[in-house]
Amino acid sequence: MALVEHYTGPDTNCCNSRSQEPPSVRPHHEEEGAFIFERQDSSSVIRQGVVEVGGAAVRYTYERPIEADDPVPLIVTPGYGGIKPAYRDLRNSLAIHGKPAVTFRPPRTQSMSASFHPKHVFHPDRLLAQATSAIARDIIERYGLVEEFAQVDAVGHSMGGPAVVSAALHRPERFRSITAMAAAGLDGHTLLDMARRAPGVLRDELLPAVKDIRSRSDTRSVRDIVHYVGRNPWRTAAEGLAVGSGDIRDKVAAVGSLGVRTAALQFPSDRFFPVDGVREQAADLFDHFREFPDPRANHVWPQLAPEAVAHELVDITKYLGPIIDAEVVPIHR
Repeated sequence: MALVEHYTGPDTNCCNSRSQEPPSVRPHHEEEGAFIFERQDSSSVIRQGVVEVGGAAVRYTYERPIEADDPVPLIVTPGYGGIKPAYRDLRNSLAIHGKPAVTFRPPRTQSMSASFHPKHVFHPDRLLAQATSAIARDIIERYGLVEEFAQVDAVGHSMGGPAVVSAALHRPERFRSITAMAAAGLDGHTLLDMARRAPGVLRDELLPAVKDIRSRSDTRSVRDIVHYVGRNPWRTAAEGLAVGSGDIRDKVAAVGSLGVRTAALQFPSDRFFPVDGVREQAADLFDHFREFPDPRANHVWPQLAPEAVAHELVDITKYLGPIIDAEVVPIHR
């Protein structure tokens, strides 16, 4: 796999101000096929890496504040169509709140043989869960011993909710906690229900948010959207159908029985997954259920109000359990 030869621009532009001091850069190096890039400014260290899962390369960015209140990183698993730049501001805000955080590009470029393997054909959402677990493993093995963590936290937005639940179900030893944020599969919805809700969400939540999100992003967002849809359109469609008809309530209960702490964060004005339905159908399955305090918050609030959402996520991870004091040991492949 080709290495990154230079860093063309910081992946930290956010509504939060950043120091303009020249960053220190550690040269990249190759370890087991992955590329690693590290830069540092006065407030955080930015690392980039790649893991390979299911015949697809998944690139991630790991942002760690210089003074971390909690050493355990929080992996942000994106929702449907959730390009990596769309969650950059949330990652930046988490780091400013003292929480190391990770975002990644959803896997799209997959070999033909892997793409049509039965486990991917029948479970098209599997790849997102595999990516979450593989990144958790990679970060633990590379940085866990030095930075004193043996597990990670994970939060999944929308389609990412089922992904983090599945990842923790299959590899519970890698996860301290998981948070389902405006997650699919909790209120007993059907594919028909999702089809009925979609026009209202598009009209009242997604389209009004586009201008605001675009003003805080850059040209890479357009590139990533085209890449997300165009590189593997059948997978994009199959993922939508799978998440629209999925139910993860039994999985949430199973994850809790494995010792992984669980939480749900719902937004009051989310028309995709209305809070009342989720509370009625799934609140008792989680160790902690929380409704976002701002009544205006809707399905795209992680993009519209990343600082406020980061505050809630940091509070949730603190609530779910103390910092791990157990002996830190690497997880081997």
